Amino acid sequence: MWKRLSRFWTIIRHVLSARSLLELTGLWGTVAAVLSSIAILIASFLKRQPWPVTITLALLAFAAVVVISGTVRRHRGPHMFRPSLAYQNIDGEGYFLIGGVMYHLQLMNIRNIQCAVETTANNVVAHLEYHHASGDRFVDHKALWLTAGKNGAELTDSAFLGSNAVGRMVFLGLTEGNDLFALLGIQARKLQPGKWTIKVSITGDNCDPLFGQIGFTWLPEKRLVYTTPAFRH
Repeated sequence: MWKRLSRFWTIIRHVLSARSLLELTGLWGTVAAVLSSIAILIASFLKRQPWPVTITLALLAFAAVVVISGTVRRHRGPHMFRPSLAYQNIDGEGYFLIGGVMYHLQLMNIRNIQCAVETTANNVVAHLEYHHASGDRFVDHKALWLTAGKNGAELTDSAFLGSNAVGRMVFLGLTEGNDLFALLGIQARKLQPGKWTIKVSITGDNCDPLFGQIGFTWLPEKRLVYTTPAFRH
């Protein structure tokens, strides 16, 4: 009895190893579709189904498994090789013309730290909630990203980050007159002096979200001071 159990467990281990290998090579969906079609053919043959019905069912099973497995792999992929977003630092760059006004941008740098296998974080977007100590609150549903375009730097509402690439997300802008604004797309909202917190939610189509908050104080003498650390999870 124990020999039979040992052989059975050995077979199971080989099957699981083969499945893992097929997952890594991207062939599991195709193999699963073929096996599903064969199972349908055998079941239909044993039930003496007409051949047109049998072939149709087998083709439908093959197509369904391929589509489902392809969708799951595209959106999730092997978890260990999915893009991974991490906060890097905050810096400034500018000036940039937005809505007819020149702004020196305050940027949060977000890096895709997945380097074991080359992967791209697709359609990365940022949702920002601005909170003042007085209770004032407003939301930017899609923050701008400073990206490299064909004709130089440009501002977009999403980013695509390859392995070890850095996305630069815009969250504040300083005018030449040293007034501080929250940049909400092409709109701008002037910030009053005091303590501010920005709740940050960064998501992508194929990676886990990154959550945290930025803290800073806009002093009456028009000086920007970040909390330490500036970004907290």
